[in-house]
Amino acid sequence: MDRRSVLRGMGATGVAWGLGTRSALARTNFPEKFIRLVVPFPAGGVTDISARLLALGMSRVLGQTVVPDNRPGAGGNVAAKTVADSKPDGYTILFATSGSHGINPSLYKNIPFDAVKDFTPIVYTSSSPNIFVANKNFPGKNIADFIQMAQAQPGKLTMGLGSLGTTQHMAAELLRFTSKTDFTTVPYRGGALALQDLMGGTIHTLCDGFPSSLQHVRQGTVKALAVTSKQRVPIAPNIPTVAETLPGFSSDGWFGLVGPAGMDPEIVAALNRAANEALADKDLLAKYTEVGATVYGGTPAAFSQHISTEVARWRTIVQATNAKAE
Repeated sequence: MDRRSVLRGMGATGVAWGLGTRSALARTNFPEKFIRLVVPFPAGGVTDISARLLALGMSRVLGQTVVPDNRPGAGGNVAAKTVADSKPDGYTILFATSGSHGINPSLYKNIPFDAVKDFTPIVYTSSSPNIFVANKNFPGKNIADFIQMAQAQPGKLTMGLGSLGTTQHMAAELLRFTSKTDFTTVPYRGGALALQDLMGGTIHTLCDGFPSSLQHVRQGTVKALAVTSKQRVPIAPNIPTVAETLPGFSSDGWFGLVGPAGMDPEIVAALNRAANEALADKDLLAKYTEVGATVYGGTPAAFSQHISTEVARWRTIVQATNAKAE
């Protein structure tokens, strides 16, 4: 994560953007009460950690509390539908993910919202790699060993997933597809439960968010096989990437803020400014660095384009892997 990446994103808004937002705040008196930040996954995972760090920073900037509200279910669809159906007044916003606004539109047959039309993009906040980890007694040392074992024992190895409809889910499907192996995926209701079973020996491996598994890797209670980012993570340089074994492999999770469709542009501007200022704070940057995240920031228009690109990208991958969530 690089402070300069945040400043570049903020630079896209310009000084005039900041002045315009302050004027908007004066006209709208926004916010006059707490803001609910709906989080699509349970407490303790990478999504929750990232959301709570951002909520604290935005609360300081806005002078009103941004309250995380965990609404897990259907790979982020429950939370997304909750926000899509809310009043577009800026007091209910979504911590959108690569699941809810990238993968799910193709992965689910009857998704209850349109990831583009039913939301107002606010800002692209950050991304975080996923990680393949194994039980500490697993005989393999890295992802290449896992692939070799899976090829020798089709369907015998198990891989946990914190939830369906996430980049962890798709990373597992991509691994199966690109390595031409067969293993059994085991979905859970949250990464914490999957980690418990991994450490207990119920499952062999797990594809998890990087921050939630990193502490266990450092403690030696689980074994790191590979990260899903294109390059190694600076705070854990000894963990190889999947791409070192399977060139071109990449499946990071990303996050951002969206509200219901039809939000007042002045309120969008106020929330965008608050998020950009929070993301540029050196203390928040340090905390994101500690969990291997990369910070972005930028304009609502840039995030809108990112969402459209990701929906198209994951449609291609879902069709290629024939992945299913239901």
